[in-house]
Amino acid sequence: YLIVIDDVWTIRAWEAIRSMFPDNNCGSGIIVTTRIENVAKAGSPSIGGHDHIHQMEALDHVLPRGCPKELEDVMVKILKRCGGLPLAIVSIASALAAYTSSGSEDKWESVYRSIGSLMESHSTMEGMRQIVTLSYNHLPQELKSCMMYLSIFPEDYEVEKYRLLCRWIAEGLVMEKRGFTPMEVSESYLDELVSRNTIQIQVSPGVQVCNFVSLIGGQYAGMSYDRIRRLFIQGDDSRRQSSVNMAGRRRRHDNGIEGMNVQHGRSLSIFHQKGQQKLLDHLVNFTLMKVLDLEGCVGLTKDHLQCICRLYLLRFLSFRVTDISEVPPQIEKLEHLQALDVRDTTSGGCHLPETVKKLYQLECLQTSHSSDANRMWRLPRGLRNMTKLREVGFSVLGNDTEVAEDLVVYVEDIVFDTEVLPQFAQSLSNSHSLRRLIIGEMGFGYILSLFLDALDPSPRFLRYLMIAGGINHLPPWIGKLAYLVQINISLARLDGYKLFDGLCKCPSLKTITIHRRLSSPSKCPHIIRFEKGSMENLQTLVNMTDNVDKRIEHLASIKEVQLWGDKNNTVIAHAVEELKKENLMCDVNKQFQIVVKYE
Repeated sequence: YLIVIDDVWTIRAWEAIRSMFPDNNCGSGIIVTTRIENVAKAGSPSIGGHDHIHQMEALDHVLPRGCPKELEDVMVKILKRCGGLPLAIVSIASALAAYTSSGSEDKWESVYRSIGSLMESHSTMEGMRQIVTLSYNHLPQELKSCMMYLSIFPEDYEVEKYRLLCRWIAEGLVMEKRGFTPMEVSESYLDELVSRNTIQIQVSPGVQVCNFVSLIGGQYAGMSYDRIRRLFIQGDDSRRQSSVNMAGRRRRHDNGIEGMNVQHGRSLSIFHQKGQQKLLDHLVNFTLMKVLDLEGCVGLTKDHLQCICRLYLLRFLSFRVTDISEVPPQIEKLEHLQALDVRDTTSGGCHLPETVKKLYQLECLQTSHSSDANRMWRLPRGLRNMTKLREVGFSVLGNDTEVAEDLVVYVEDIVFDTEVLPQFAQSLSNSHSLRRLIIGEMGFGYILSLFLDALDPSPRFLRYLMIAGGINHLPPWIGKLAYLVQINISLARLDGYKLFDGLCKCPSLKTITIHRRLSSPSKCPHIIRFEKGSMENLQTLVNMTDNVDKRIEHLASIKEVQLWGDKNNTVIAHAVEELKKENLMCDVNKQFQIVVKYE
């Protein structure tokens, strides 16, 4: 017999169904469909690196011949919004069936803009509404809150993974779990939502961004209107938007914030740079504020900073990509602060105030600058007293050995300057609980390679490793990192074999990003050849070099290969063609996605 069981939502449901069938070898089969990755794995456990899970391919955005030329652009946008899901596409098509003649562009654009409301009112979208409701009802309570929280961000907004997780923690959405840090628990929440096809993560150089998955995910935002209390305030331009969590249902105020009582606001987010001056002038009135996210905001003054330092209950504070050049010493008053982000500001290499070390609840401190290392913030001494500190981004240490020794007492992310190498190496080797290491070298010497070689014992519990600098080989201990999940290597002087020989020994590795490998000029591209059985857990390979990858099909779990480069790069074009050929050689359920991004 052949039995097809459609749309199984839980492992418990599958186990109940499975228990009713005999366990024999008569050749019968059961096909199960599910949107939940863990259910699929439970139904087809991997044996020897092989399973019988077939990932459904999203419908392509290739234009059909019958589409009128004037409708092609809007049709591609609608297909993208539908996420390639057949049910979504069929449902939207039924709403557009009567508008296929020329001159229908306005109607199609209207449907594209109102896809969310169509889900609520159009009878042909009932199946989609049922999917959304079922998906929501099967979420654990803590995941419901975290998933709904994404609706605070504007539609199609891509939020950095770190930013989202820190906000979840600050809002009290992450439950305590013995033996795990709040960040580790929040990451497990995100992984679960990704496996349920609710949230998608996109990998970019050095950063991961999150947003809702296409049309279905967007409907969660509509469901959240009665569950998340928030207020939207328009600035001087109707496209500018702020989001404030308030003690009331979703409302819109086009006349600004004047005359409003905002003392019960719990969080404030500004998603557009300008037109928010009046809102900034009212910061002092948000007396119960817990989350203040001013990333990219223009017009912050010293007076605003002084007001912010009086928001006693703040847990999350972001000045990222703002014009601030100093952090006032009064920041010590924010004794509940858990995350502080001052990346990419106009600091010019200024010191953070000494009072920062009095923020005893601080867990994450982000201080780097993406384009100018000389504009990173300098850290004060005494960080070893901040017993909850777990993460520090790129910072300038200079020749202050005390700061270097302080850093590795509790933190997870560390960057060094060469003048403190001996003390730093010794302290780093003693940091047995290190989970994340971001380490870089200014210039293109080989000091970084020597430093990494000298680490003894090595940080064997690392899960994330980023190396930025002119290393000519990987450290000998790289293959001993049994827990390493993600590695990012940039500006390295490594040939393909030197790079992958060590990484092939990392059993848990899922993501490799190679960014701008430096090597001697050559007319022939370097060939990377993967042998059968290598890196069986690798799922994502991001290659931003002139390497050509061969035998990708030997990577048993590979799901996505990204190639980055110039649009006119013939090596990239050749690599894409080779990857397509290799993809065709794979079984249908083992084919991988090829993504090309031009810089």
